[in-house]
Amino acid sequence: SIKEITREFQERFFLISADVKARNLDTIIKQTENRLNNLDLPPNTRFVYAGEEEERRKAFDSLNQAILLAIILVYMVMAAKFENLVQPLIIMFTVPMGLIGAFVFLLISGNSLSIISGIGIMVLIGIGVNDAIVKVEYSNQLRKEGMVIRDAVMTASKVRLRPILMTTFTTIFGL
Repeated sequence: SIKEITREFQERFFLISADVKARNLDTIIKQTENRLNNLDLPPNTRFVYAGEEEERRKAFDSLNQAILLAIILVYMVMAAKFENLVQPLIIMFTVPMGLIGAFVFLLISGNSLSIISGIGIMVLIGIGVNDAIVKVEYSNQLRKEGMVIRDAVMTASKVRLRPILMTTFTTIFGL
């Protein structure tokens, strides 16, 4: 039962709060949204989440902006370094592939997307881009020596596999 209706900025509102322990906040929010969406509310009625969920949504918005800005800046730096617009696009193709792998792993492991997993995804993007840069750079060196593109890529994949794995594992273990 509602005990108090308050006004703020000429709008009436009432507060419903809950303190839930030993349950996942994401699951509770989804269940709450499903129930609220199925209610027949009067016109101009809305519901807003506050507290921990509001902070979580703000953090995700900031994280999404950081990821987008990082992708744009990395592309610009690579375009300047390679003096080419296509090769950085090839490298940036590792980003969606890494994201797909990260979300599949989160799904398989039963974990939800959180701030910690978002930071992990940013690290994953960095590792993937770094590995792709190493491979493309060596492929470019081989092409300058006269190799055909396919042979250069295959050779670069074989020769640079060990350094790429070493760099990746040291980054993972370092984190």
